[in-house]
Amino acid sequence: MGKKQEEEYDELELSEEELLEEQQDMAARVIQQAYRRHEAKKTLRMMIKQNFVKLRDRENNRYVYKNKTTGEISEHKPRTLGAADLKTPRSFTAPDDYRPGYEDSDGYALLVTCSRFTNTRIEDFSKHTEADHGLLEHYLSHEYICKLPAENVIPLLNPTLNMLKDALDRLRRMCKKRSYLLVYLSTHILTIHSNQKEFKGEDCFICVKDTVWRDSKQAAQTSMPWSTFAASLNNILAEDKVVAVNLCHNKAPQKSIFKSRYLYPPPDCLTRLADMANCAVIGSCNFGSQISSMHEHMPPSPQDVIEELEKAQMEDDVSLASVDSVQKVGTKGKVKDSAITPMDDVIPPPDSLTTLYNTDIVKNYQKEWLRDLNLKSVSKPVKPIKPGLRWKQAPTEAELAAAAELEAKKKKEEEDKENGEEKGDDVSATSSQKRDIFAKKKKAKKAGKVKVVDEEEEEERKKKMRQKTQDELDEEAGMALGVQMSLPTRYDHWGYSASLKFFKMKKAMFPAVRAYTNYSNARKLSSGGAPCQKSMKTTKKYTLFGRIFIDAITGKMKMRSGHHISAKEVFLYLHENMRKNIPKLTEPDDEGIFARQDPVLFVPSKNIEAAENPVCCVCGPPAAPEAPFVVRLGNTSVLLEWDLVPFDGVGPTKYRIYMRNNTKLFYDWTIATGCENIEHINGASSMRWNVNYLPLGVPTEFCVAAANIGGWSKLSLPSVVATPGEDLIPHTAQKTWKIIAQGGPLAILDRLEAYPEHRHEFLTGFRFLIVYAQREGVGYSRLNIREKASRMCMKALRTFPLDDEICTGAFTIIGYCLQGYMFKKLTNGLIKDGLLDIVHAHMHQYRNDSRVMNAVLWLNRALPSGKLEYPDQTPLPFQSEVEEEEED
Repeated sequence: MGKKQEEEYDELELSEEELLEEQQDMAARVIQQAYRRHEAKKTLRMMIKQNFVKLRDRENNRYVYKNKTTGEISEHKPRTLGAADLKTPRSFTAPDDYRPGYEDSDGYALLVTCSRFTNTRIEDFSKHTEADHGLLEHYLSHEYICKLPAENVIPLLNPTLNMLKDALDRLRRMCKKRSYLLVYLSTHILTIHSNQKEFKGEDCFICVKDTVWRDSKQAAQTSMPWSTFAASLNNILAEDKVVAVNLCHNKAPQKSIFKSRYLYPPPDCLTRLADMANCAVIGSCNFGSQISSMHEHMPPSPQDVIEELEKAQMEDDVSLASVDSVQKVGTKGKVKDSAITPMDDVIPPPDSLTTLYNTDIVKNYQKEWLRDLNLKSVSKPVKPIKPGLRWKQAPTEAELAAAAELEAKKKKEEEDKENGEEKGDDVSATSSQKRDIFAKKKKAKKAGKVKVVDEEEEEERKKKMRQKTQDELDEEAGMALGVQMSLPTRYDHWGYSASLKFFKMKKAMFPAVRAYTNYSNARKLSSGGAPCQKSMKTTKKYTLFGRIFIDAITGKMKMRSGHHISAKEVFLYLHENMRKNIPKLTEPDDEGIFARQDPVLFVPSKNIEAAENPVCCVCGPPAAPEAPFVVRLGNTSVLLEWDLVPFDGVGPTKYRIYMRNNTKLFYDWTIATGCENIEHINGASSMRWNVNYLPLGVPTEFCVAAANIGGWSKLSLPSVVATPGEDLIPHTAQKTWKIIAQGGPLAILDRLEAYPEHRHEFLTGFRFLIVYAQREGVGYSRLNIREKASRMCMKALRTFPLDDEICTGAFTIIGYCLQGYMFKKLTNGLIKDGLLDIVHAHMHQYRNDSRVMNAVLWLNRALPSGKLEYPDQTPLPFQSEVEEEEED
């Protein structure tokens, strides 16, 4: 290597510091790449979970993976999931014969909840919205409640902007034209005034997880504009759309001309969305919506709808009562047909539907908002009154005496003070004054001999000689009547002149001021904004709107109009229950104060019928209860009790009890008197009800049916036959045995034990025992019944020896008891007890009796082979030989 090459190589070599920096830079790049790969895999798996769903193939008993967009089904999961897997579909508990009723696969739902944000400047949304999100996802895809297919429900929890756009695009490809869509949105709605051309005229944006709250430009670029969201909804082919917006969980900010963005929605965002997307919008709060805009976008009051329906009824001669109970009524008097459901008798008539509305909802809101509008009123000026004589009630003698005592005390206190201060000068002062007075009197006598009189005495003498004026006479007359009177002072005259001038000025300006005030009040009433929500208490687990919205779609409502729950029905339930449930759902120790949260329903101004858009399917009927059993019998009443079966759907809200007997009126299942609507007790696993007004002495069966908003269930299994007043009716032997037989084989055996030597009782009891054994097909199902029945037969064979009727029934029952290979122990026990000897004796005695020999043949089938063949006895004949001997 030459010198030049060595010099170049030395120049290319790095120093130790540069080499360390390069290694650190490479290490940082490796860490960044690993983090990007991790985030990419996480995002990819999230997209796979949104595009694929795991289903159960019940026919082949296996799990398959379905692509929500293309509909392709595969046995293998997507490879990019790796060791992870999709959520296993849930299995719901229900009876084997349960049917959920009307099923609809044309419904779709998009759940968007964003409660956490990467930017710390954005205040986190209420954490309870995540609980709402999980509960909504559970119920919407429930097989027995909302009944939407799991692949049609797209949940987005804390999504980014691209994830939200992809979900809307996926819905565009999935939805069909004759389908409906529910969009549940729970996040911040932002007010941003941006000067960019692409967002010109747009001030409302949807906040997502990756929204940047640095300035107006970046906040608008990283959020979804309201118009873009509405355009995406318009691109979806579903005819009926409903958007539920759960927002305004933070304090309303104060407006300022220097601010260009607010973490609070604009007042008209919901009405704009209803017009742009042509859908019904349910809002959790009005947050300052304009009253005039609410009048345009609210559905008409039901009174107007009823009047239009009455006009249509007069024209077409169609009865309103037969239409609205099973059909859905439009707002323009048109009637939309709907299939009849088994819940038709539960739906209230149209007259009761109007009571839920009462008056226009907007007018009710307007009355409540009057307190916050600070309306001013201008009263008509009143002319002042000229001042005159003033009078008041004269004081009594006791009041005068008390006042004199107070004055005397005050004077005495003052004198005591003066005496204390001038104690040394009093004696000298008084003596000098007396000398001066005496000297003046003496000089006056000598000069003119004029009479000197004291001044005070002179004034009193002049008052007595002077004539009294009219005012003094009036005052004395008023004192005599108990009234003190006085003339107005100069201050009264000055006040009167000032008020008179102000009255003339106010009288001249009154018409103009009154007209302006009335105009401003009318403007506030017509276009004034509703009060914004100031703050809200946190609920125990869910948000107030979310909890009651879930209750509305899960069967808590009392009325419905078809197979689907409409947006208007959900709104009415929200409006009725949100304020009622505030004490139940809020924390008592929370410092936040719940100001107001009034739900609203907005529809397009040109499509008011959108209020009838479906939100979801009506839940399925409840499962049939278990068979009722009789707790107590009365003379004309029966106390029944029934239990509820395990069921994961919506439970029952009411019951009906049906009865039937052998009479002409009740030969088929008929509703018992007073048992039409039995209310369910919340949280109860069993119910009791007393059925009255039953016929005396008539055997009757009972069954129960349960109902909820989805309809009536199937009838339960019937109860045992109960006879009201059976203690008052004399029992025959046949009736007694029928009652005993209802208790089963053990009840029959207990009866035989009570009468061990009664031949007729044994014959009747053996007959019922044979019937029970033939009903089960293979004898008795329980071992204790087999043992007890065989011992009772052996006891009867010894008690009534060589009785052909007794031995026929006993051998037949023992043959049923010994059927099967699992009862060898019982067989050996009977053989040791002498069964073969008893059979051998009856074979010789009744060889020619076909009944006895057929019973022995039946018993021989259950015994081990060769047990009845003895060397000194004749072999057992076959059935053909017995028949030939009978013919001879």
